[in-house]
This record gives sequence, structure tokens and C-alpha cells, in this order.
Amino acid sequence: MSTTTWVIALVLIVLAIWAFSRSSRRAAAPVRETAATRSFEAERERNAAAGDELEEGLEDTFPASDPVSATNTVTPGGPPKNQH
Repeated sequence: MSTTTWVIALVLIVLAIWAFSRSSRRAAAPVRETAATRSFEAERERNAAAGDELEEGLEDTFPASDPVSATNTVTPGGPPKNQH
């Protein structure tokens, strides 16, 4: 094959890839607002907030020998003392 044939083939391949990428962007359907999408977005925001809390905890305790826990623990105490 001659150099011209290779160049033409390469140009056609590049154009085909470009056209395909353009058509797949236009074909994407818009996201409808439903209870499921609202729930998904709320969960995504909660996960992002948890990641932010972990990052803040890591920054506040650096350098440290123990890793930071992303969960909170509660130790139940005895009943409150009655004061007369």
C-alpha cells in the first residue's frame, strides 16, 4: 500500500471515531427526577460527607500511631443519680 492510502485510511478511522463519540453523547437520555434518583443522590451526598469527616479526622490527628476510625462508638453508662 502506498503512503497516500495509509493516510486516507487513518483519516477515515479518526473521522469514524469522532463521529461515534459525538453520536453517543447526543443519544444519552436525560435523567428523570424520581424517588429512586432522589434517594441515590441523597446517599451519594451522605457518602461524600462521611469521606469529608474521615479526611478531617485524619488531618486533625496527623501524625499519629493509631488510625482514625470513621465510626463513632457509644458506651452506655449507668442510670443517672438522683440528687435530693
